[in-house]
Amino acid sequence: MEERTELKLLNRAKKQKILDLLNEEYGIENLNYLFLQTTRKLRIFSGALSKEEMIEWLKNINIDNIGLYFASWEDSGIRLNLDAVHLISKQASKNIIHLAEEQADSWFLGSEIELNIENKKEIEMNNVKEGFIIVKNKEDIIGTGKLTKTRILNYLPKERRIKN
Repeated sequence: MEERTELKLLNRAKKQKILDLLNEEYGIENLNYLFLQTTRKLRIFSGALSKEEMIEWLKNINIDNIGLYFASWEDSGIRLNLDAVHLISKQASKNIIHLAEEQADSWFLGSEIELNIENKKEIEMNNVKEGFIIVKNKEDIIGTGKLTKTRILNYLPKERRIKN
């Protein structure tokens, strides 16, 4: 028999802590969703169930997943899922890096991106911090990555990469 991962509805204080972290890391100020959490994954829900109804469901029904997989907890911060980044794209204002066309092509193949002079200027000018970032090409969001001193680690899911 499979062990069930417990899905918990987060209270107001824990939700505020997550919102504070999202604001600090990405400039996201508000998300009007119910927040649920498994061990390391964060989900959001915006359906017709009230908070009270959701609590009742979670108590009485064996629910594996509900809502959108939004982010995961990592030792170095909160890593947004690709779908989540698109959902919050209009609010996000921090820790965004733009890739040139050639870099974006490599990104879609699953490659890590070595920082070039333009990337380094953008990082310095926009005070982009090492850690999880949003990756764009022109005005399109193309993923999430992790910025180190010399490169951007690629977190684009394998199923969304271009196959050679």
